[in-house]
Amino acid sequence: MLVETNFSAVETLSESVDGKKSWFVEGIFAQGAVVNRNRRVYPSAVLESSMNDYNENFIMKNRAVGEAEHPVTTKINLDRISHLIVPGSLNRQGDNYSAKAKVLNTPCGNLVAGLLEGGVQIGVSTRADGGVKKNSQGIMEVAPGLKMASIDIVFAPSAPDAMVSGLMEGESFVWDTLSEDYEFVQSL
Repeated sequence: MLVETNFSAVETLSESVDGKKSWFVEGIFAQGAVVNRNRRVYPSAVLESSMNDYNENFIMKNRAVGEAEHPVTTKINLDRISHLIVPGSLNRQGDNYSAKAKVLNTPCGNLVAGLLEGGVQIGVSTRADGGVKKNSQGIMEVAPGLKMASIDIVFAPSAPDAMVSGLMEGESFVWDTLSEDYEFVQSL
């Protein structure tokens, strides 16, 4: 299993409809062609293929759910779901993929909403199955065939720039297919 975190700012938003408040997390959810803190890089073409598949088969079908923190498997646990990526929100900007996720009214979603309301800084992190191989610079390069499982909400992201800014009711809060050359990664 490959577990990674976004490399850029994620914004939190609160929207109210008929007096009911909804929380959203929006920003860069995945980034390619850059070395992360885990010394891993997702080549642009590998990430593009994975994100296109994830968009078509999960996001656009209202199945792109994520959990509060990463479990030890890529299997989605219904009792840990905290959010849903909004269909039509995935956008590519260079090597970055931004999206918007709605925090759900589930036990884990309510936990996330409570953290956001309390001003806790959170991040997002990809969870996928795939293979890696070490390149000449000692960086683990993700192989073609990467299968995205989810994009989770996490407390301690590995991304160097995983800062979060929040917006709530007008107030803004700012907180500082594998070849033999690849190794299959099941768990980190």
